Amino acid sequence: MNTEQLTDFLKMVGKLENQIEASMAVLSLCTEAIDSIKQTYLARDNENKIAPAEIVSMCVDAYGSDSYAIKSRSRKRHDVNARHFAIKLLKEYDSYLTVGHLSLKQIGLIFGARDHSTVIHSLESSQNLIDTDDYMRATYEGLCARIELKVNGQ
Repeated sequence: MNTEQLTDFLKMVGKLENQIEASMAVLSLCTEAIDSIKQTYLARDNENKIAPAEIVSMCVDAYGSDSYAIKSRSRKRHDVNARHFAIKLLKEYDSYLTVGHLSLKQIGLIFGARDHSTVIHSLESSQNLIDTDDYMRATYEGLCARIELKVNGQ
């Protein structure tokens, strides 16, 4: 490479740097505009919605678990119950979630990368507990009532 070629190359690099800087400035402006629109939309759209984390937190409190244990491989009864009912409530109230509909796979990811078949088993197990255990049914109904109060703005 001779001196003339090197000079041309450095000029092209300089032009590319200027184009990149201009693109970054435009991107920054677009990002700010998108963030502003999202905040406006979310504030309006999420008035009668609930975050998945809120449902998980309600179940953790109701069953005496903690947010780490509910996502771990813990087989302690209170952790399993909290996990089962959080999964059931996420599926049952998915039309009220701030993030929109969650697939079985997405729900599984919330709970420590569990498979969709594990989520199905959890849904079946929680329904069985509701059908056979008065305490579990009452706790579940209490959680449903709390969620409905939240999404109805009360």
